[in-house]
Amino acid sequence: MAINLPVREIGPAVYYRARVIDDKDGENTGIIYERGIPITGYVVCHSGVAPKDKITENGRVNHIGEQVLYLAEDEQTACRETKADRNTYLSVAECPIDRPIRIVDFTYSVAYGLEEIFDEKVLKIFETSYNVNIRVLYMGLRGYLTAPDYKETEYIIPLAFLDKLKKRKDISGIKYSSSYTDKCNIALWDENKYLDCINGKVRKRL
Repeated sequence: MAINLPVREIGPAVYYRARVIDDKDGENTGIIYERGIPITGYVVCHSGVAPKDKITENGRVNHIGEQVLYLAEDEQTACRETKADRNTYLSVAECPIDRPIRIVDFTYSVAYGLEEIFDEKVLKIFETSYNVNIRVLYMGLRGYLTAPDYKETEYIIPLAFLDKLKKRKDISGIKYSSSYTDKCNIALWDENKYLDCINGKVRKRL
C-alpha cells in the first residue's frame, strides 16, 4: 500500500532541532549559566536524537524506546513544536542534511495536489485491492501528524501504518506540516536519525 504514497527528495538543506534546557544540566552538556540564565546551548551529543532509555512513551512517529529524529524547517517552528511554556529557555541546534534523502510527503491537502497524487486510477486500485479510499486514509494520517494534540485524535492506525513505511529501504522518514507555523517538520528513522545537530544556541520561547 505504501508504494503509492507521494515520495520526494529533500536536501541538501539545514533543519533545526530544539529541546528545553533542563536547569539540572551543566557544563558537561554544554550549558553555561550567567547569573542563573543559560547563555550556551547543548553540545552535539546532547542535541540530537534522544537516547533509547529516555524515550518512555509513544511519540508522533515513534514507539517507546524507538529513536526517531524530529526536525523543523526553521528555528521558530522547532521551538514551537516543543510545546514549551512562554519564557522557557531552549537550546536550538542546526542539523545539516548534506545529501538528498527520500521521504514520504504528508503535506498535500484537498486544496493542494491531493487529486493529482491519487487520481481516479489509483483510487480504483485501492478500493478494489484493499477496500479503502486512499484519499481519506491519507488525509486521516495527515491530520494525525499535524495535530498539536495528536494523542487525543480519533485516529487509531497511524503508528501501525507508519511501521509499514519504516520497513521500506528506499525512504528515510516522513514530512508533515506544522500546526504552529506555515513551515514543515520531518521525522527520520533510518541511519539519518543519527545526524549531528550542531551549533546549539539559547533561545527564549516568546
